[in-house]
Amino acid sequence: MNISSLIPQATRQRFNYITSRPFEWTMTLIDLILSPLQRLLGIQRMGYFFVLPNLLIFGIFILLPMLMNFYIAFTGAVPSPSKTALGGHRKYCRHLQL
Repeated sequence: MNISSLIPQATRQRFNYITSRPFEWTMTLIDLILSPLQRLLGIQRMGYFFVLPNLLIFGIFILLPMLMNFYIAFTGAVPSPSKTALGGHRKYCRHLQL
């Protein structure tokens, strides 16, 4: 005996209608936002729209601190550009014996 045969057809249809409405509304809202953007950018460039936020987050939280650490390591100073001179490369040459 199948469980779906125990539930009346009208009840199943009503349940499917109620549960699918939020999904349909969400997809309609997303389509309203992305359709003009797709017309503006074109289908070929839509991938950049989805990748750009990830690249910005990666750049802000990974690349920027890493570059600041290299700057601090090679200048031996606080991360302010005033009154700093390159001098940290000697330290690395001494440690790496270059």
